[in-house]
Amino acid sequence: MTSSGAPSVAAVLLAAGGSTRMGEPKQLIRLRGRSLVRHAAEVALQSRCEGLFVVAGAHCDAIRSELADLPAVVLFGDNWREGLSRSIRCGVDAVSQSANPAFDAILLLLVDQSEITSAHLDALIDVYQKNAAAMVATQYAGTLGVPAIFGRRHFTALQALEGDRGAQMLLLADPAAGRVPFAKAARDIDTPDDLSRA
Repeated sequence: MTSSGAPSVAAVLLAAGGSTRMGEPKQLIRLRGRSLVRHAAEVALQSRCEGLFVVAGAHCDAIRSELADLPAVVLFGDNWREGLSRSIRCGVDAVSQSANPAFDAILLLLVDQSEITSAHLDALIDVYQKNAAAMVATQYAGTLGVPAIFGRRHFTALQALEGDRGAQMLLLADPAAGRVPFAKAARDIDTPDDLSRA
C-alpha cells in the first residue's frame, strides 16, 4: 500500500525482443527525438506507478545504457527467446521479490506502443484503486490488451504463461476486468512501415 492506503502499482516494461521484423533493435529506434524504450520508460515514470522494472534481453547492455540516468531497474531476461511469456515471468518475479516497497499490483506495458501516455496509465490506476478491480485492461480495436494492471492475486497465473503469448488470455477470461478505452493503443511499431506511419 502507498502512504495514502491505496494499492501501489509497479510498471513492468517489456523490452526484451529481438526485433526480427524491424531488422534492427526496435527498442533503440528514435522517434520524436527519443528511443522507443526511453519514451516508454519516461511515460511510466511520469505516471503514478511507484516503481519501474524494464525487462531487456536481446539488447540488454544498450538498453541499460539508454536508461542509465533514470530510476529504473533493468532486468536481464536470460530466456527471452522463449517469447513474451518469459519476459512477463521475469518482471513478475522481480516485483514479487521487491520489499522496499512491496507492490500490490503490476502494470504491464510494451516498448512499441508509442502513443501510450502517462495520463492513460493513471486512468488505469484510478480504476484499479477505486474499484478494487483485480485486473484493468486497455480497450481498443474491439478487444482488451496492454497496458493492463494485474493485482497480486493474478501473479501466479502470469507466472504460468508459456510461449510467445502475452497476458491477453487472462484479461479476456475475466468478465469482471476493468477497462479503459484508448483507441491509439492499437498502434504499435513492428516494421519499418509502422515506423514511417508513426
